[in-house]
Amino acid sequence: MNADLKIAMFASSLDELGLEDGKISRLLRIGLTNADYSRSLDGSLRVQPQIHMTVGTSMEGKRIGDPHSIYYSKEVEDAIQVIGFYGISDPNSSILRNARNWITPSQSL
Repeated sequence: MNADLKIAMFASSLDELGLEDGKISRLLRIGLTNADYSRSLDGSLRVQPQIHMTVGTSMEGKRIGDPHSIYYSKEVEDAIQVIGFYGISDPNSSILRNARNWITPSQSL
């Protein structure tokens, strides 16, 4: 929701921050580019729901996004963003069957 109370369903533009080489770094983008996020708030872009993986293991066996934090810069837009998280600790969870449709860190950089 922006300062004019305009609601843009499914729109987000957030960064996942984590540790790389002992420093806090931007790991990936969750949601839209800054430009597309602005377009969604002014109504010129309709957004479909998205699911992003924020923690996982790379093909090389390296842990990704653990630990991490989600960050929103008000420099993008002066707006409130609401997102949800669902923790899946069971590698055999039936929810993971649909994971092939999720946006992974390699697609978000």
